[in-house]
Amino acid sequence: MFKLQSIEEQFNEVVKESGVKYDLDKAMSGHYRLVAYRGDDSVGYLPNYDIIHEDPACEDLYDKDSAMSLFIEVIKERTSYKIYYVDNVNEPALLCSASNLDEAKAMADNEAAGYDRVEDGDNADIFASASTARIEVYEGDMVTIVDDEPELNDVVYATEYFYTK
Repeated sequence: MFKLQSIEEQFNEVVKESGVKYDLDKAMSGHYRLVAYRGDDSVGYLPNYDIIHEDPACEDLYDKDSAMSLFIEVIKERTSYKIYYVDNVNEPALLCSASNLDEAKAMADNEAAGYDRVEDGDNADIFASASTARIEVYEGDMVTIVDDEPELNDVVYATEYFYTK
């Protein structure tokens, strides 16, 4: 028989699966504040953490369940892996997304299958030609906005460069 999970059970499952740490505090206003982060918690609070989500205002989060629901939504979105086609000339194209890195790697390799690989001795200019490309995997989006500035995230996996023709 199928059992519906409570928000708290879903929340605990997402925390366990993602490895994300969090602070969920009730502000003086009665609203909840949610901070999700990754990092080493032995070094002190936040300076060495990668903040995944922070919503200090939380104007519409009057209860704990609403804050937990937001957390679940944000963490699932941010911890998915996105696969892009990149030729270093045109704007990268989002191909698909995966829920874990192994699945993302397999999808990237599948997208590159069948193309001839650019060999080390080839005279291909991989950075100035749309005739070569590779498939790149990112945890979350390729570009995020930090302090109103776009920031390119790190590639977590990439195929070898290949010829597109």
